[in-house]
Amino acid sequence: MDNLPYGVEHMPVGNDRNLAWRAECGGIDESSHCVMHVFVPAAAQYPCQILLTDYQCPVCVERANVEVHLAAHAYACVLDRRMFSAQRTVESSVVYRLAPSAQLNVKHQVAGSSHAQRSVSVQLIAQQEATIDYTLVICGGGDVTATVELTLSGKASQAMFRLVTVPRHADTITIDTKQCHTEAATTSTLQVRGLVKDAARVHCTGLVRLEATAIGADASQKSTFLLEGSTAQAYARPVLEALTHQVRCAHGSAVGQLDQEQLTYLQMRGLSANSARMVLVYAFLSDGLDDEMAGVVHQALGIDT
Repeated sequence: MDNLPYGVEHMPVGNDRNLAWRAECGGIDESSHCVMHVFVPAAAQYPCQILLTDYQCPVCVERANVEVHLAAHAYACVLDRRMFSAQRTVESSVVYRLAPSAQLNVKHQVAGSSHAQRSVSVQLIAQQEATIDYTLVICGGGDVTATVELTLSGKASQAMFRLVTVPRHADTITIDTKQCHTEAATTSTLQVRGLVKDAARVHCTGLVRLEATAIGADASQKSTFLLEGSTAQAYARPVLEALTHQVRCAHGSAVGQLDQEQLTYLQMRGLSANSARMVLVYAFLSDGLDDEMAGVVHQALGIDT
């Protein structure tokens, strides 16, 4: 524990075996990109708590790249809240590499200035029996390109990924996801949901690929978007590539509007038209999220408490 990467601090939280690591700039790699590395050792009794926050790198202020390495049987809970406010393109990438039987839980919020153009890349690589639970919420203003890649390279590894987006005004959100199964008995679930209104646009492409060696794999992908307004646009294109028949796959997409009968039902019980709408939108977007990430969605919707 003493030899931590540059810019990473650990602090006791309730118990000296429960470490909260604050991760900041880690120096420059051979590509002149700012990369911060975090190494998580094997878990003892408590998970390792990692907080990724804003930092100002004097060399590459427009990039924020992180690599997190989990040792075998390590357990990490990550809160990623790098709130980019620069009025220019900001590139952010994070790579998680999980050794056998490692566990990872991530809560990732992408937000920033209405003038920023942001590029967010998430790469997850899981070895044998590793487990991933990842929630990504994209809110705030500005155009965002989000790339998500799940690679299950170890037998019986599992991944659950939820992505929620709430674009504003004339924002354009581009989402490109890939689930790749290379070993047997692997499982992945990817869900994308969003509220698209005003002149906002969302483009979502999702690829599920199962190699010939992924016998008994189970992969599912679903993207669902609510449209509000005559100029809002959402495009979803799922793609399936299965190189073996001994798998189970499900993929689909849906784009639509709120159910008028449900709106009427809530209004008949005393809610205003706007309150009824917000109840249904919030329920749709926050489904499956924990309280903390549901609160991020609540704030992004501008719901009064």
